[in-house]
Amino acid sequence: MYTDKLILSQVDRIKFLLFYFLEVGLLKEGKKTKLIPFGREHFHKWIEWHKDPENIEFFRNFNFPLSADEIEVFYTGFVLGHFDKKFFVIHTVKDNKPIGMIHLFDLNWQARKVELGILVEKEHRSKGHAFDALLVMGDYVFNRLNLNKVYIRVLESNKTLVRFCKKGGFKIEGILKEEVYQNGGFHNQLYLALFQSEFKKFYQ
Repeated sequence: MYTDKLILSQVDRIKFLLFYFLEVGLLKEGKKTKLIPFGREHFHKWIEWHKDPENIEFFRNFNFPLSADEIEVFYTGFVLGHFDKKFFVIHTVKDNKPIGMIHLFDLNWQARKVELGILVEKEHRSKGHAFDALLVMGDYVFNRLNLNKVYIRVLESNKTLVRFCKKGGFKIEGILKEEVYQNGGFHNQLYLALFQSEFKKFYQ
């Protein structure tokens, strides 16, 4: 069970939820997108996105779940039960439609850094939604949480995502050789990062 190592006391869970949703209230709305906490109303979209082979890289850290029942266990134990992870669904401002996800992984308060993952549906790519969502998340991470560094790991072969990250101000810090096993072979993974000082120069 996913919850074996994730059990929080009721008091800790309430504290976490209060912190989580109070912080979410600090999220700015972008020109095209807004970020909503991942909730039960998004379960059907999770299943849809998870089944798309093009999204395998986004779901690399959690190749589960596939059913509504499994998602419920995952949601209560993993999403709400971890202090170092945050999951948001990207909604369009125009019609409030869910079009993708952003997750913050391995949030390290001492080192003031966090790993980022981003997914946008195919029909909404190259339209500015992903870049706008990245700007909203950057404001949240750097200006609200006061973190110093956001990093993302991307397959070297994923040229589109690499270009997107560079466009967003991320710079390559290193290459992890044969880090990921996928589709019957090993693949190199790029480690890209964006710092608070660079974000403020880049976007402001």
